[in-house]
Order: sequence, then C-alpha cells, then structure tokens
Amino acid sequence: MNKHTLITVIVTLGLLIFCAQVNSQPMNEEQGVQNAIASSDHAALVMYYEDQAKEMEAKVQEHKKLLAKYKNYSSRYGKPAELLKVHCRRLINNYEQAVAENMSMADAHRQMVQE
Repeated sequence: MNKHTLITVIVTLGLLIFCAQVNSQPMNEEQGVQNAIASSDHAALVMYYEDQAKEMEAKVQEHKKLLAKYKNYSSRYGKPAELLKVHCRRLINNYEQAVAENMSMADAHRQMVQE
C-alpha cells in the first residue's frame, strides 16, 4: 500500500467516523410535540429546535473549512480530493437544510407561545 492510498484511507475513515456522529437527538421530538400543551412546553421546544439549528450550523461551518482545505490542497490529496469536495458539499447542503427546518419548527412553536 503506497503512501497516498494510506492517507486516502485514513482521511476517508476519519470523515465516516465524524459523519456518523450526527446528532442522536436526546429529546424524543415526536413525543415532545404531541405532549406540548402549555406555553412553557412550546417555549422548551423553541429552545430545543434552536439548539439543533446551532449544532447543524456549526457542522456547516466545519465542513466549509474542510472544503476550503480540500480546494487549496487538492494536489496534496490527489484524485480523492474531488470525492472529498463532493462529499463536503453534500453535507453542507444537508446541514443547511436541517438548519432551515429546525428554525422553521422553532418559529412555529414560538408563535404558539405568543398565542
């Protein structure tokens, strides 16, 4: 196994491990929404969804840094750099969508608090 193949395998495994750690959602979201009756319940859900959005935004920023690194040093990573860039772009898009969805849910529950 040559040096470049070994580096590629290590980077790929690192990314897979990192991506596998995507939020395990400690709160049972569905049950929380169904049981939300009081204004305080909805306020708690607002905080939950905002926290989720912040976590996803942090992941967006993290992957944007990785993407820039792969772009700037693509000669160092060789052919696999293109795959890594595509992977980062997809994750960025997924996380950005998750941010938008979580903020939308936070806004919906915020309106219920105000009613």
